[in-house]
Amino acid sequence: LDENTIEALDQHVQTAVTEVVDALAGAGSASLSMAYSAAELVDVVIRGLKGGQHTSACAYVNWPYQGCDFFAQVTNFGPQGIEGVQKIDNLRPFEEKRIAESVEKVKEDVKKGVEYADSH
Repeated sequence: LDENTIEALDQHVQTAVTEVVDALAGAGSASLSMAYSAAELVDVVIRGLKGGQHTSACAYVNWPYQGCDFFAQVTNFGPQGIEGVQKIDNLRPFEEKRIAESVEKVKEDVKKGVEYADSH
């Protein structure tokens, strides 16, 4: 894909939930999409845990990446649970910039989450 298409897709993904809600015109939400994604992830994890078959899916995991304790990465699952994550490589400059921005945002969010958990 060319750079303009990548940037347009990046923007589209960021506003996708709003587009779904707008399309439903108050008759629902994007909850079904989130539920489906959760079910798909659980299926991958369970198939990995059952053994014999290693599976992978994108998951938000406690696996350090660029100084961030938690990050969404393609994660490999097997009989022992998380067996590793796939390396993020071959990125274009725009993608490297967006990941760097994401890492900083995730660091802030993780810090807030840990502080909240510690205080409750």
